[in-house]
Amino acid sequence: METNFQKVVSEGQFEEKEVELLSVPVGSILAVPVYSPLGALLLERGRTIGQREKEMLKAFKINKIRIQIDKKIQVKTANKQVDTSTQPATVQPQAITSSEQIQRMKEEWKKEYEESVKLIEKVMIHVQTGGKVPVLEIRKNLENMLQQVSTSPSLMMSIETVRNVDLYTYHHSTAVAILAPMLAKWSGLPENEQMQIALAGMLLDIGKSKIDSTILQKPGALTQAEYEEMKQHTVLGYQILKDTPGLSSGVALAALQHHEREDGTGYPLGLTGDKIHPYGKIIAICDIYHAMVSNRVYRKGSSPFLVFDQLLNDAFGRLDPNLVHIFVRNMMDLSVGEVVKLNNGEIGKIIFITSYAPTRPMIEVNGNIIDLNLHRDLHILEII
Repeated sequence: METNFQKVVSEGQFEEKEVELLSVPVGSILAVPVYSPLGALLLERGRTIGQREKEMLKAFKINKIRIQIDKKIQVKTANKQVDTSTQPATVQPQAITSSEQIQRMKEEWKKEYEESVKLIEKVMIHVQTGGKVPVLEIRKNLENMLQQVSTSPSLMMSIETVRNVDLYTYHHSTAVAILAPMLAKWSGLPENEQMQIALAGMLLDIGKSKIDSTILQKPGALTQAEYEEMKQHTVLGYQILKDTPGLSSGVALAALQHHEREDGTGYPLGLTGDKIHPYGKIIAICDIYHAMVSNRVYRKGSSPFLVFDQLLNDAFGRLDPNLVHIFVRNMMDLSVGEVVKLNNGEIGKIIFITSYAPTRPMIEVNGNIIDLNLHRDLHILEII
C-alpha cells in the first residue's frame, strides 16, 4: 500500500542523544537500557518507544532518556525532501543483551548466599553446645552479600525459596538478613543501623538452637505443649543476644519481638504497636514474607505475589501498615522485567506496576498486554 510519507535511511553514523521524555518522538529507539530507581530493568536497549513506554517512564519519574539518532536520515514526503539531522533513528540497532552478565551476577550471588546458609548452620550448632555468637565472622560474611544487593537490589527477587525443608531455619535466617536492611533503608532508617538490622535478621531464630529438633522438623501440626515450647525461642534468643558484644539492644529485642503483632495478638508478651521496637516491626514483615514463600514440612510455599497481597491484608491491625506498603511497593518495583508464569500456564514479563494495585501488574505475553487488575482470575505463580 502506498503512503504519502516514506522514510529513507541512508548509510551513516548513529549517535546517542539525551532527550527530555516529553520531547521524545513516538517510534524512537532506546540507545541505553533504562532502570528503575531501585535497579530493576524497565526497558532494554533497542526498545521502540511508544506511548505506553513513555507513560511507564513517567510513572517511575524518569524525565530523560538516551535515544539513537542518525544524522543523515532524510524524510521524503509527496511534495518535498527534508534533511532532519535530529530525527530519531528508525532502524533497529543490533540488540545488546546482558543476560550472560546477569547470569554471572546471580551465580556469584548464589555462592555468597550458600556461604551464609552454611555459616548460620555452623553458628546454631556452636551456640547449641554452649558457644558464643561469632559476631565479627557473621558481620564480615554479610558485608559482601549486602554490598551486592545495594548495587543490584533486583537480586532480592532471586532469594532462594527453601526446597530442602530440613535446612529451612538456616535459609530463612539468611533471607531475612538480606531483606531486613533493605526495608530499613527504604523506610529511612539511618545507614549506620542497617548492618545491625542485618545481624538481627541473621540471628532472629538463634533461640531455636535450644529447641528440640523433633519439634522444629515435625511434619504435622504441633500439640499445644509443643507450640508453647516453640514460642520460647523468642525469649531464648533474647537471652543469648542481650549481652553479646558487637550487637545493639535492638538486635536482641528483634529476636524477642519479631512475633509480636500491632494489635497485641502476638507472642511472647502480647505487645501492641507502640511498644514494639522498630527492628522488631521490620524483622516481622521480612520473617512472614519469606516463611510464606518457602516450602515447609507441613505445606508448600506460595507465590511471592500472593504473599504480597496477604501482607497488605495483614497491614490492617497485625503489621505496621506503613512498613508493609513500603516493602510491597519496593519489592514489586524490583520485579519489573522479571519473566513469570501465570496460573493459566502462560509465560510473560512484568512490564509495569500501578500505584493503585501494586500486586496486580501489567504482563506482556506474546506481544499482548494483560492487566492483572482487570483479569482477576489470573495471578502470578512464580518467577521463572
